[in-house]
Amino acid sequence: MVQFAASFLEEWEAADNLEDRGLALNEDDERTILDLMVDSVEFANVIVINKTDLVAPGINMDEAALRARLDRCLLTDEEMAEGPDQWAGYLDPFPEWTMQESTALADAHH
Repeated sequence: MVQFAASFLEEWEAADNLEDRGLALNEDDERTILDLMVDSVEFANVIVINKTDLVAPGINMDEAALRARLDRCLLTDEEMAEGPDQWAGYLDPFPEWTMQESTALADAHH
């Protein structure tokens, strides 16, 4: 299991390359730590979001609407029992997004 939510924003701001930390695969590896973190989320079979009660809502965010959207992502006991092969066929309630869009949003709040 990979846990990195607490450092996600710090890594976003730092934008360190793997090479900066001695983690590059080779001299041509130009990825950042954030690149690896995003890849982990994009390719994860299961993402667990806990301790949401400790998260403050964002600027101009409709907390009730966000909670309703996240609640629609929860699996029932029956769906959980179906397993990853069935989950892959579920509709994603969130729209597609790109790193470019999320970076623009973050920049707008700084």
